[in-house]
Amino acid sequence: MDNEERGVSIAEIFKVIFKRVWWVIGVTAACLLIFVLIVQLWYNRQNQTYSVSYTIDFPGIDEGNYPDGTPFRYSAAVSLAVLNDIVDGNEQLSGIDVEDMVNSDSISISQNVESYESSSGTVVERSYTLTVGVKYFNSTDQAAAFLRAVSSYPVNRAREIVGNTAANGYLSIFDSASTFEAKIQALADQRDYLLGMYDEMISAMSGEYTTGGRTLTDYRAQVAETFSENDETYLNSVLTSGNYVLDYEQYSQTADAQIKALQQQIDDNQKRIDSLTALRNSLTDNGATLDAYDTLIAQLTDENTQLVQQQDKIEAVVEWINGESRDTDIADFTAQLNSYRDALNNVTSTFRTVSESYYDAMCDISYASNVITAQGGLNIVLAALIGAVLGFIVVSIVICIIDMPKYIRQRDAAIAAAQAEENKEDEENQ
Repeated sequence: MDNEERGVSIAEIFKVIFKRVWWVIGVTAACLLIFVLIVQLWYNRQNQTYSVSYTIDFPGIDEGNYPDGTPFRYSAAVSLAVLNDIVDGNEQLSGIDVEDMVNSDSISISQNVESYESSSGTVVERSYTLTVGVKYFNSTDQAAAFLRAVSSYPVNRAREIVGNTAANGYLSIFDSASTFEAKIQALADQRDYLLGMYDEMISAMSGEYTTGGRTLTDYRAQVAETFSENDETYLNSVLTSGNYVLDYEQYSQTADAQIKALQQQIDDNQKRIDSLTALRNSLTDNGATLDAYDTLIAQLTDENTQLVQQQDKIEAVVEWINGESRDTDIADFTAQLNSYRDALNNVTSTFRTVSESYYDAMCDISYASNVITAQGGLNIVLAALIGAVLGFIVVSIVICIIDMPKYIRQRDAAIAAAQAEENKEDEENQ
Protein backbone atom coordinates (compact mmCIF):
# COMPACT_ATOMS: atom_id res chain seq x y z
CA MET A 1 0.00 0.00 0.00
CA ASP A 2 1.14 3.58 -0.79
CA ASN A 3 0.12 4.76 2.66
CA GLU A 4 2.11 1.99 4.40
CA GLU A 5 4.25 3.44 7.19
CA ARG A 6 7.97 3.27 6.61
CA GLY A 7 10.64 2.75 9.30
CA VAL A 8 13.83 4.76 9.83
CA SER A 9 17.17 3.10 9.16
CA ILE A 10 20.40 3.63 11.12
CA ALA A 11 21.88 5.35 8.10
CA GLU A 12 18.97 7.79 7.99
CA ILE A 13 19.37 8.54 11.70
CA PHE A 14 23.06 9.41 11.26
CA LYS A 15 22.18 11.39 8.12
CA VAL A 16 19.80 13.53 10.15
CA ILE A 17 22.25 13.89 13.03
CA PHE A 18 25.23 14.93 10.95
CA LYS A 19 23.25 17.54 9.07
CA ARG A 20 23.98 19.51 12.29
CA VAL A 21 27.61 18.42 12.56
CA TRP A 22 28.73 21.55 14.44
CA TRP A 23 26.05 20.96 17.03
CA VAL A 24 27.35 17.42 17.45
CA ILE A 25 30.94 18.56 17.77
CA GLY A 26 30.15 21.43 20.14
CA VAL A 27 27.83 19.57 22.50
CA THR A 28 30.06 16.47 22.54
CA ALA A 29 33.14 18.56 23.39
CA ALA A 30 31.24 20.47 26.08
CA CYS A 31 29.97 17.26 27.71
CA LEU A 32 33.45 15.77 27.52
CA LEU A 33 34.96 18.75 29.29
CA ILE A 34 32.20 18.98 31.91
CA PHE A 35 32.40 15.27 32.71
CA VAL A 36 36.19 15.34 32.97
CA LEU A 37 36.01 18.32 35.36
CA ILE A 38 33.36 16.62 37.51
CA VAL A 39 35.40 13.44 37.72
CA GLN A 40 38.68 15.20 38.35
CA LEU A 41 37.50 17.90 40.76
CA TRP A 42 34.85 16.00 42.69
CA TYR A 43 34.51 12.26 42.07
CA ASN A 44 38.19 11.43 42.14
CA ARG A 45 38.87 13.66 45.13
CA GLN A 46 36.21 11.74 47.02
CA ASN A 47 37.41 8.29 45.95
CA GLN A 48 41.13 8.48 45.23
CA THR A 49 43.88 7.90 47.78
CA TYR A 50 47.56 8.68 48.14
CA SER A 51 49.77 5.95 49.53
CA VAL A 52 53.44 5.42 50.31
CA SER A 53 55.33 2.24 51.19
CA TYR A 54 58.45 2.38 53.34
CA THR A 55 60.66 0.68 55.89
CA ILE A 56 61.90 2.18 59.14
CA ASP A 57 64.65 1.20 61.53
CA PHE A 58 65.97 2.42 64.86
CA PRO A 59 67.59 0.72 67.88
CA GLY A 60 64.96 -1.23 69.81
CA ILE A 61 62.39 -1.61 67.03
CA ASP A 62 62.97 -5.36 66.77
CA GLU A 63 62.06 -5.64 70.46
CA GLY A 64 59.07 -3.33 69.97
CA ASN A 65 60.56 -0.49 72.01
CA TYR A 66 61.81 3.05 71.58
CA PRO A 67 65.32 3.87 72.89
CA ASP A 68 63.92 4.79 76.32
CA GLY A 69 62.05 1.48 76.66
CA THR A 70 58.56 2.81 75.90
CA PRO A 71 56.58 0.54 73.56
CA PHE A 72 56.64 1.19 69.81
CA ARG A 73 53.26 0.85 68.09
CA TYR A 74 53.30 1.65 64.37
CA SER A 75 49.56 2.44 64.39
CA ALA A 76 50.15 5.32 66.82
CA ALA A 77 51.43 7.40 63.89
CA VAL A 78 47.85 7.76 62.57
CA SER A 79 46.24 8.61 65.92
CA LEU A 80 44.54 11.98 66.23
CA ALA A 81 46.96 13.22 68.89
CA VAL A 82 50.03 12.44 66.79
CA LEU A 83 48.51 13.86 63.59
CA ASN A 84 47.64 17.08 65.40
CA ASP A 85 51.24 17.35 66.63
CA ILE A 86 52.50 16.80 63.08
CA VAL A 87 50.20 19.38 61.49
CA ASP A 88 50.37 22.06 64.20
CA GLY A 89 53.09 24.58 63.53
CA ASN A 90 53.81 23.25 60.03
CA GLU A 91 52.74 25.95 57.60
CA GLN A 92 52.96 23.59 54.62
CA LEU A 93 50.38 21.31 56.24
CA SER A 94 47.96 24.03 57.33
CA GLY A 95 44.32 23.45 56.43
CA ILE A 96 44.46 19.65 56.63
CA ASP A 97 41.44 18.39 58.61
CA VAL A 98 43.07 15.51 60.49
CA GLU A 99 40.09 15.16 62.83
CA ASP A 100 37.72 14.36 59.96
CA MET A 101 40.43 12.23 58.39
CA VAL A 102 40.61 10.03 61.51
CA ASN A 103 36.88 10.01 62.29
CA SER A 104 35.95 8.97 58.75
CA ASP A 105 38.67 6.29 58.60
CA SER A 106 40.27 8.04 55.65
CA ILE A 107 43.78 7.32 56.88
CA SER A 108 45.26 3.91 57.60
CA ILE A 109 48.58 2.19 58.08
CA SER A 110 49.41 -1.48 57.60
CA GLN A 111 52.45 -3.58 58.41
CA ASN A 112 53.94 -6.44 56.44
CA VAL A 113 56.45 -8.71 58.20
CA GLU A 114 58.72 -11.09 56.32
CA SER A 115 61.45 -13.28 57.76
CA TYR A 116 64.15 -15.32 56.12
CA GLU A 117 67.22 -17.24 57.18
CA SER A 118 70.68 -15.84 56.52
CA SER A 119 74.21 -16.73 57.55
CA SER A 120 73.80 -14.55 60.65
CA GLY A 121 70.47 -16.11 61.65
CA THR A 122 66.83 -15.17 61.17
CA VAL A 123 66.36 -11.77 59.56
CA VAL A 124 63.05 -9.98 60.02
CA GLU A 125 62.03 -7.25 57.60
CA ARG A 126 59.10 -4.97 58.30
CA SER A 127 57.52 -2.71 55.73
CA TYR A 128 54.64 -0.30 56.14
CA THR A 129 52.04 1.21 53.81
CA LEU A 130 50.40 4.51 54.70
CA THR A 131 47.20 5.46 52.83
CA VAL A 132 45.13 8.65 53.04
CA GLY A 133 42.27 10.21 51.04
CA VAL A 134 43.09 12.74 48.30
CA LYS A 135 40.30 15.13 49.31
CA TYR A 136 42.19 16.43 52.36
CA PHE A 137 44.99 18.08 50.36
CA ASN A 138 45.17 21.11 48.13
CA SER A 139 48.06 19.76 46.07
CA THR A 140 50.20 16.70 45.48
CA ASP A 141 53.12 18.50 47.12
CA GLN A 142 51.13 18.99 50.32
CA ALA A 143 50.07 15.34 50.28
CA ALA A 144 53.68 14.23 49.81
CA ALA A 145 54.82 16.42 52.71
CA PHE A 146 52.08 15.02 54.95
CA LEU A 147 52.75 11.38 54.07
CA ARG A 148 56.47 11.80 54.68
CA ALA A 149 55.88 13.58 57.99
CA VAL A 150 53.57 10.82 59.24
CA SER A 151 55.70 7.93 58.00
CA SER A 152 58.88 9.37 59.54
CA TYR A 153 57.21 10.05 62.92
CA PRO A 154 58.59 6.92 64.70
CA VAL A 155 62.14 7.63 63.53
CA ASN A 156 61.92 11.29 64.52
CA ARG A 157 60.50 10.33 67.91
CA ALA A 158 63.37 7.89 68.49
CA ARG A 159 65.86 10.66 67.70
CA GLU A 160 63.97 13.08 69.95
CA ILE A 161 63.98 10.63 72.86
CA VAL A 162 67.73 10.21 72.56
CA GLY A 163 68.25 13.97 72.35
CA ASN A 164 66.14 14.56 75.46
CA THR A 165 67.74 11.81 77.54
CA ALA A 166 69.50 13.50 80.44
CA ALA A 167 71.80 10.50 81.12
CA ASN A 168 73.02 12.12 84.33
CA GLY A 169 70.36 10.86 86.72
CA TYR A 170 72.82 9.36 89.18
CA LEU A 171 74.76 12.63 89.30
CA SER A 172 71.54 14.30 90.42
CA ILE A 173 71.31 11.67 93.16
CA PHE A 174 74.91 12.51 94.09
CA ASP A 175 73.99 16.20 94.44
CA SER A 176 71.10 15.49 96.80
CA ALA A 177 72.69 12.66 98.81
CA SER A 178 72.99 13.26 102.53
CA THR A 179 75.80 10.79 103.21
CA PHE A 180 79.23 10.20 101.77
CA GLU A 181 78.39 6.53 101.26
CA ALA A 182 75.42 7.49 99.05
CA LYS A 183 77.55 9.94 97.07
CA ILE A 184 80.20 7.31 96.36
CA GLN A 185 77.51 4.83 95.34
CA ALA A 186 75.96 7.43 93.01
CA LEU A 187 79.31 7.95 91.30
CA ALA A 188 79.67 4.19 90.84
CA ASP A 189 76.12 3.89 89.50
CA GLN A 190 76.74 6.71 86.99
CA ARG A 191 79.89 4.98 85.79
CA ASP A 192 78.14 1.61 85.47
CA TYR A 193 75.24 3.23 83.59
CA LEU A 194 77.56 4.78 81.00
CA LEU A 195 79.55 1.56 80.62
CA GLY A 196 76.34 -0.41 80.14
CA MET A 197 75.05 1.99 77.49
CA TYR A 198 78.32 1.83 75.57
CA ASP A 199 78.22 -1.97 75.82
CA GLU A 200 74.72 -1.98 74.30
CA MET A 201 75.79 0.25 71.41
CA ILE A 202 78.92 -1.79 70.76
CA SER A 203 76.88 -5.01 70.78
CA ALA A 204 74.33 -3.58 68.33
CA MET A 205 76.97 -2.66 65.74
CA SER A 206 78.15 -5.32 63.31
CA GLY A 207 81.41 -3.38 63.14
CA GLU A 208 83.00 -0.75 65.38
CA TYR A 209 81.22 2.58 65.08
CA THR A 210 83.40 5.69 64.91
CA THR A 211 82.39 9.27 65.64
CA GLY A 212 84.54 12.28 66.42
CA GLY A 213 87.56 10.31 65.31
CA ARG A 214 87.16 7.74 68.11
CA THR A 215 85.47 4.37 68.46
CA LEU A 216 82.80 3.40 70.96
CA THR A 217 85.38 1.23 72.70
CA ASP A 218 87.61 4.28 73.16
CA TYR A 219 84.77 6.26 74.71
CA ARG A 220 83.92 3.32 76.99
CA ALA A 221 87.53 3.08 78.15
CA GLN A 222 87.50 6.79 78.96
CA VAL A 223 84.53 6.29 81.29
CA ALA A 224 86.17 3.32 83.00
CA GLU A 225 89.30 5.39 83.62
CA THR A 226 87.42 8.46 84.84
CA PHE A 227 86.10 6.69 87.94
CA SER A 228 87.48 3.18 88.16
CA GLU A 229 86.53 0.46 90.60
CA ASN A 230 89.87 1.09 92.30
CA ASP A 231 88.88 4.72 92.78
CA GLU A 232 85.61 3.58 94.33
CA THR A 233 87.43 1.19 96.68
CA TYR A 234 89.91 3.89 97.66
CA LEU A 235 87.20 6.43 98.53
CA ASN A 236 85.34 3.88 100.67
CA SER A 237 88.58 3.02 102.49
CA VAL A 238 89.31 6.69 103.14
CA LEU A 239 85.78 7.14 104.39
CA THR A 240 86.09 4.17 106.72
CA SER A 241 89.55 5.03 108.09
CA GLY A 242 88.77 8.72 108.41
CA ASN A 243 85.43 8.21 110.14
CA TYR A 244 83.93 10.99 107.97
CA VAL A 245 80.28 11.95 107.89
CA LEU A 246 78.68 14.55 105.66
CA ASP A 247 75.99 15.90 107.98
CA TYR A 248 77.94 15.87 111.23
CA GLU A 249 75.46 18.04 113.09
CA GLN A 250 72.68 15.55 112.46
CA TYR A 251 75.05 12.71 113.26
CA SER A 252 75.98 14.24 116.63
CA GLN A 253 72.32 14.62 117.57
CA THR A 254 71.58 10.95 117.00
CA ALA A 255 74.87 9.41 118.13
CA ASP A 256 73.87 8.81 121.77
CA ALA A 257 70.60 7.18 120.75
CA GLN A 258 72.41 4.89 118.29
CA ILE A 259 74.96 3.85 120.93
CA LYS A 260 72.20 3.10 123.45
CA ALA A 261 70.23 1.07 120.87
CA LEU A 262 73.35 -0.94 120.04
CA GLN A 263 74.08 -1.50 123.73
CA GLN A 264 70.54 -2.78 124.23
CA GLN A 265 71.09 -5.32 121.44
CA ILE A 266 74.42 -6.33 123.00
CA ASP A 267 72.80 -6.82 126.38
CA ASP A 268 69.93 -8.85 124.93
CA ASN A 269 72.36 -11.05 123.01
CA GLN A 270 74.48 -11.54 126.12
CA LYS A 271 71.43 -12.69 128.07
CA ARG A 272 70.73 -15.27 125.36
CA ILE A 273 74.35 -16.34 125.37
CA ASP A 274 74.31 -16.82 129.17
CA SER A 275 71.04 -18.75 128.98
CA LEU A 276 72.26 -20.99 126.14
CA THR A 277 75.60 -21.58 127.91
CA ALA A 278 73.86 -22.64 131.10
CA LEU A 279 71.56 -24.99 129.22
CA ARG A 280 74.48 -26.43 127.27
CA ASN A 281 76.44 -27.07 130.47
CA SER A 282 73.48 -28.87 132.02
CA LEU A 283 73.34 -31.24 129.07
CA THR A 284 77.06 -32.04 128.98
CA ASP A 285 76.86 -34.98 131.41
CA ASN A 286 73.93 -36.53 129.52
CA GLY A 287 75.94 -37.10 126.33
CA ALA A 288 73.52 -34.98 124.26
CA THR A 289 74.60 -33.40 120.95
CA LEU A 290 75.74 -29.84 121.67
CA ASP A 291 76.64 -28.62 118.16
CA ALA A 292 73.45 -26.58 117.73
CA TYR A 293 74.09 -24.75 121.02
CA ASP A 294 77.72 -24.07 120.14
CA THR A 295 76.75 -22.70 116.71
CA LEU A 296 74.09 -20.36 118.08
CA ILE A 297 76.36 -19.13 120.90
CA ALA A 298 79.13 -18.45 118.36
CA GLN A 299 76.72 -16.52 116.11
CA LEU A 300 75.49 -14.33 118.96
CA THR A 301 79.07 -13.75 120.12
CA ASP A 302 80.12 -12.65 116.61
CA GLU A 303 77.08 -10.40 116.36
CA ASN A 304 78.00 -8.72 119.65
CA THR A 305 81.54 -8.21 118.41
CA GLN A 306 80.18 -6.43 115.35
CA LEU A 307 77.81 -4.35 117.47
CA VAL A 308 80.70 -3.25 119.70
CA GLN A 309 82.64 -2.28 116.55
CA GLN A 310 79.69 -0.18 115.45
CA GLN A 311 79.65 1.54 118.81
CA ASP A 312 83.38 2.21 118.54
CA LYS A 313 82.81 3.57 115.03
CA ILE A 314 80.15 5.99 116.23
CA GLU A 315 82.32 7.15 119.14
CA ALA A 316 85.27 7.65 116.75
CA VAL A 317 83.11 9.72 114.41
CA VAL A 318 81.85 11.85 117.27
CA GLU A 319 85.45 12.37 118.38
CA TRP A 320 86.36 13.40 114.81
CA ILE A 321 83.40 15.78 114.66
CA ASN A 322 84.61 17.46 117.85
CA GLY A 323 88.21 17.56 116.64
CA GLU A 324 90.08 20.50 115.10
CA SER A 325 90.73 18.81 111.71
CA ARG A 326 87.05 18.17 111.02
CA ASP A 327 86.37 21.03 108.58
CA THR A 328 89.66 20.55 106.74
CA ASP A 329 89.17 16.81 106.41
CA ILE A 330 85.61 17.06 105.16
CA ALA A 331 86.51 19.86 102.77
CA ASP A 332 89.34 17.86 101.25
CA PHE A 333 87.24 14.71 100.94
CA THR A 334 84.27 16.59 99.52
CA ALA A 335 86.53 18.28 96.96
CA GLN A 336 87.86 14.89 95.95
CA LEU A 337 84.36 13.55 95.49
CA ASN A 338 83.31 16.63 93.53
CA SER A 339 86.30 16.26 91.22
CA TYR A 340 85.12 12.75 90.32
CA ARG A 341 81.60 14.09 89.91
CA ASP A 342 82.78 16.79 87.49
CA ALA A 343 84.86 14.29 85.54
CA LEU A 344 81.89 11.94 85.21
CA ASN A 345 79.70 14.84 84.17
CA ASN A 346 82.16 15.60 81.34
CA VAL A 347 82.16 12.03 80.04
CA THR A 348 78.37 12.00 80.39
CA SER A 349 78.17 15.06 78.12
CA THR A 350 80.45 13.28 75.69
CA PHE A 351 78.19 10.24 75.88
CA ARG A 352 75.14 12.32 74.97
CA THR A 353 76.92 13.64 71.88
CA VAL A 354 78.12 10.16 70.92
CA SER A 355 74.70 8.56 71.48
CA GLU A 356 72.94 11.22 69.39
CA SER A 357 75.38 10.62 66.55
CA TYR A 358 75.07 6.85 66.96
CA TYR A 359 71.28 6.85 67.00
CA ASP A 360 71.14 9.26 64.09
CA ALA A 361 73.23 6.78 62.09
CA MET A 362 71.10 3.83 63.26
CA CYS A 363 67.75 5.53 62.57
CA ASP A 364 66.64 5.15 58.97
CA ILE A 365 63.57 5.45 56.75
CA SER A 366 63.56 4.18 53.19
CA TYR A 367 60.73 4.72 50.69
CA ALA A 368 59.82 2.21 47.99
CA SER A 369 59.33 5.15 45.62
CA ASN A 370 59.99 8.87 45.82
CA VAL A 371 57.01 9.61 43.55
CA ILE A 372 53.60 9.93 45.21
CA THR A 373 50.63 9.55 42.86
CA ALA A 374 46.88 9.31 43.35
CA GLN A 375 45.34 5.85 43.10
CA GLY A 376 41.80 4.66 42.48
CA GLY A 377 38.97 6.77 41.17
CA LEU A 378 38.21 7.05 37.44
CA ASN A 379 40.94 7.27 34.83
CA ILE A 380 40.95 10.65 33.09
CA VAL A 381 41.07 9.11 29.58
CA LEU A 382 38.15 6.86 30.40
CA ALA A 383 36.33 9.84 31.88
CA ALA A 384 36.89 11.78 28.63
CA LEU A 385 35.59 8.87 26.57
CA ILE A 386 32.49 8.49 28.74
CA GLY A 387 31.84 12.24 28.58
CA ALA A 388 32.17 12.25 24.80
CA VAL A 389 29.81 9.29 24.40
CA LEU A 390 27.23 10.83 26.74
CA GLY A 391 27.50 14.14 24.92
CA PHE A 392 27.07 12.52 21.52
CA ILE A 393 24.05 10.54 22.72
CA VAL A 394 22.41 13.61 24.23
CA VAL A 395 22.92 15.82 21.18
CA SER A 396 21.84 13.02 18.84
CA ILE A 397 18.59 12.54 20.78
CA VAL A 398 17.89 16.26 20.75
CA ILE A 399 18.60 16.57 17.01
CA CYS A 400 16.44 13.56 16.26
CA ILE A 401 13.59 14.98 18.32
CA ILE A 402 13.86 18.29 16.45
CA ASP A 403 14.68 17.22 12.88
CA MET A 404 13.44 13.65 12.45
CA PRO A 405 9.69 14.44 12.00
CA LYS A 406 10.48 16.98 9.26
CA TYR A 407 12.89 14.55 7.60
CA ILE A 408 10.26 11.78 7.64
CA ARG A 409 7.62 14.08 6.12
CA GLN A 410 9.97 15.20 3.39
CA ARG A 411 11.11 11.65 2.72
CA ASP A 412 7.57 10.28 2.59
CA ALA A 413 6.46 13.17 0.32
CA ALA A 414 9.32 12.50 -2.04
CA ILE A 415 8.52 8.80 -2.09
CA ALA A 416 4.84 9.54 -2.70
CA ALA A 417 5.70 11.92 -5.56
CA ALA A 418 8.00 9.37 -7.10
CA GLN A 419 5.29 6.70 -6.79
CA ALA A 420 2.73 8.98 -8.41
CA GLU A 421 5.09 9.72 -11.26
CA GLU A 422 5.70 6.04 -11.75
CA ASN A 423 1.97 5.31 -11.80
CA LYS A 424 1.38 8.09 -14.37
CA GLU A 425 4.03 6.65 -16.66
CA ASP A 426 2.47 3.19 -16.36
CA GLU A 427 -0.95 4.60 -17.36
CA GLU A 428 0.51 6.41 -20.37
CA ASN A 429 2.24 3.27 -21.55
CA GLN A 430 -0.99 1.36 -21.47
